[in-house]
Amino acid sequence: MASEKNAVALTGFFSSLFHNLPKLLFTNLLFAVPFAVIFGIFYLINIVTGLNSMFIYFLTVIPLFPFYAGVTQVTSHMVRGEENVDILPNFIGGIKENWLRFLVHGIVMYAAVFISYYSIVLYLGLGSKNGMFYVPLALCILIAVF
Repeated sequence: MASEKNAVALTGFFSSLFHNLPKLLFTNLLFAVPFAVIFGIFYLINIVTGLNSMFIYFLTVIPLFPFYAGVTQVTSHMVRGEENVDILPNFIGGIKENWLRFLVHGIVMYAAVFISYYSIVLYLGLGSKNGMFYVPLALCILIAVF
């Protein structure tokens, strides 16, 4: 009985996924355009200042996260099974309604990525001198993945 229920749920998931695939692709395209623009701006800032630092590249996360709110809203409407989901109005509505909350999430994500990256670089450098540092390196990689 339970396996039949799981099979039906799995079949429903894949049918919904394939039915909404063009809408999901369009949603991700709407996210890719601001990503390219924002990353290009920070790439130019990095080149012009001459810092050549990952610190500046990671800053793209902060202004990009409100656009992720739009992706989240459109995806949540599709997951709920709503028919005729208007992609562009929902995407823009998700940005307008949740931009501050997702901006805060972007700042938290920036701190997590920044700390994880430099911890991994540090322990990788120290691990080449002393093998005991590979243990915290592995822990940092696991934490960064989660």
